[in-house]
Amino acid sequence: MGVEIHPGFMQVIQPITYIASGRVWSVTYGIEVLDLPANPQLDINEADDDFRAAWRPLLDSSMRFEPAVGYYQPVGGALELWTSARVAVAGLAARNSPPPQVACVIRKRTANVGKAYRGRIFMPGLLDETNVDELGVISGAGVIAIQARADAWLASRAGILTNLWLFHQKSLVLPTRITQLLVQPIVRTQRRRLPRS
Repeated sequence: MGVEIHPGFMQVIQPITYIASGRVWSVTYGIEVLDLPANPQLDINEADDDFRAAWRPLLDSSMRFEPAVGYYQPVGGALELWTSARVAVAGLAARNSPPPQVACVIRKRTANVGKAYRGRIFMPGLLDETNVDELGVISGAGVIAIQARADAWLASRAGILTNLWLFHQKSLVLPTRITQLLVQPIVRTQRRRLPRS
């Protein structure tokens, strides 16, 4: 089930491609289009820049960021599709990553209480096999390094207010501002990311 995009907000999709196979994964989050008058192209470009600046130093060099895509709901009118003007770039970390279905999980936290006000990001390509033990526990140094990048991303979205939002499935629930990103010390898996033989 998709999320509700309220007027004045944009859902951003950050595609990440595994270069050897061409398979694509994505990370999603919400932003508010703050410009007056609205300039969705500027906002999707800036969101893409901030995301890449934060995560590219840790992303496996066998993966690349594709231009971000944004679904923007203007205050008046139909849903619009915008694409970042940035070109595709590969990650900067030469590493032996685990299989693509094994990902680092970053929890999206808000000031509100309850399951509906929490979210998760599954980030592939940030881990080296040497940073994860047989039980799926990420080393302390690995968690610290990823948490530093998560903090940098959240901080980069700070203007007048931090512009990183959690969207909801119920149309009556307004977007909730993300106040904290917490890296989880144990990996998670997503079966759909495992290539089929």
